[in-house]
Amino acid sequence: MVARAGAPPPAFKLGRFVPNSCFCYVHRSANPKSAQIERHWEGVWEALQQVDLSDAIGRALSAEMADADRAEFQLQWDHIIDLGRQVAWQDMIKREFVIAGSLDPYPSAMLLCLGKPGSARKNLPVLLDLLRYTASMSEIAVFRVGRSGKSKLWTLDFENTPLSLHVFVRGDLIGITTSKILARRTMKLMSGHSPGRSITQTDKYQRAVSDLPVPEDEIAYIDFEVFAAGLGKLVETATGRSMDGAPERPGLTLVAEVIDRLNVLDYTVIVQRTEGDQQFAHMVTSLREDRLDSPVSRIFSKRPTLNRPLQVVPVEAFGFAAGSGVDFKAAYAAILGFVGEEVPGGAELLEGWAEFQTEVGFHLREDLLEWISGEYLTISLPAVHKPLLLDGDGVLLMTVTDPKLAKEKLQSGLEKLRELAMQHLGQTVLISDAPGVKGGGFKKLLIPPLMMFGQPVIGIYGQTLIVATSESAINKCIETAAGRSPSISDSPRFKAEGLPIEGPVHAASFTDMGKTTQAAGAGIAAAALIGMMKDTNSSERAVAALSGLIAQMVPVLSQIDFFSSSASKTTFDGLTWRTEMVVTYRAD
Repeated sequence: MVARAGAPPPAFKLGRFVPNSCFCYVHRSANPKSAQIERHWEGVWEALQQVDLSDAIGRALSAEMADADRAEFQLQWDHIIDLGRQVAWQDMIKREFVIAGSLDPYPSAMLLCLGKPGSARKNLPVLLDLLRYTASMSEIAVFRVGRSGKSKLWTLDFENTPLSLHVFVRGDLIGITTSKILARRTMKLMSGHSPGRSITQTDKYQRAVSDLPVPEDEIAYIDFEVFAAGLGKLVETATGRSMDGAPERPGLTLVAEVIDRLNVLDYTVIVQRTEGDQQFAHMVTSLREDRLDSPVSRIFSKRPTLNRPLQVVPVEAFGFAAGSGVDFKAAYAAILGFVGEEVPGGAELLEGWAEFQTEVGFHLREDLLEWISGEYLTISLPAVHKPLLLDGDGVLLMTVTDPKLAKEKLQSGLEKLRELAMQHLGQTVLISDAPGVKGGGFKKLLIPPLMMFGQPVIGIYGQTLIVATSESAINKCIETAAGRSPSISDSPRFKAEGLPIEGPVHAASFTDMGKTTQAAGAGIAAAALIGMMKDTNSSERAVAALSGLIAQMVPVLSQIDFFSSSASKTTFDGLTWRTEMVVTYRAD
């Protein structure tokens, strides 16, 4: 039985210092259970320390400078890097650290670190030297020492700008903020003399975590109501008012209306724990009860549950993602309604949009949205015939509401695609039958510039639109769905590392993260080849420096080879989405 959260657990002390004016809060605490997994990441950190990225970053930053300025910058850069290396960053966050964000009264961020005993006393002088040296480099930067109550507050101000940095200390806790207001609010909470409450003391936060497991590794929380209110105030301030009360910047007034229309979420909270080689996370996202009938809420809240998605996924698949998606027709109607009601000249814009669709011979609602639903399933499979630039085969399946109409519209849509590609791009798109697909009626597309990615195959099978990178991939899914080939439900690995998909589920996924890491590594290595270009001008120097930085990261990324898989599933009760997630690490 997993314990449920209420008040912050003893290992999470710093949350009580985060002001409730913050809209987001991420809190991580050291957990002995995750020691083995942390060792994996320590290996990545060690590899990163062995790679000197500072030189490549410095070259990238100074690429556009004149030679004399670049030399002076390099001296200053080297000194900053030397100071940065004197900070024992890992010691600073050894026990706990918090990252928080606020929009009150302007965008700002905060980092709170509770480190090893004595770490603050050791690291503070170096951090202050960094501030002092930065101030000495700039004519508009000023380093100041002040107080908040009985505590010192060290500040780096950039005059005539809202940019600033503030450092404060309490015991082994070091705080760094980009706002003096946020720093002072936090220090008042630390002193116990604040009239306000922390983010973890608010009723909403307490309600959000009340039925979640107690966090052991990490907790993250976003209050969308606080975020929207802060963003609205920023827009209101930026909009301004003229003498007659009319907005001086009507474009920003429109932005304010967009923010209000999209303000349908209440909060999101995630808690994480570790068990052996697996990290489990539970996430809850709730809609605002007073906005359930809004057009935006209806787009994704009135969705059906998934219909046995694993039945279609072949046993050899190394990943899938299924979801009930969104109501495309409702989304389209909401967009058109907003443009017509709120956008200046909206009626003319809608009329122009209608004329454009008639001109190209494709009407979004009638030719697509009338027959396609929102449910989707993507599948990653080993490729039978591997395309040059693809690591495997991919399949996308989407539910259709009217198969007969779908076949008619798909056929006419492909012909229209061929016509428009030639007319506007001068590009030939060859469309031929795909007789290798057992379902029949499928088409194969040949687009010469994209041949290295294979030839897409598309068609309607039963009540499903299928798009894939090969005929064999579609056949494998059809055979699996018919029960003539085993599904991923029979995979020993999925049984061991996946999550059971039982009951009414709105989303589910499973990913072989080893495959994902390999693909990412190959992409990084390919990008590093750009560094071979000649270093002849400032533009090329910037690209070459960036490419060199990417190339240096390859051995670091090669250390991230300890993931085995990730899995998730989501349910929805009409108000709240609940998601379970698990990441499995490779056993040593």
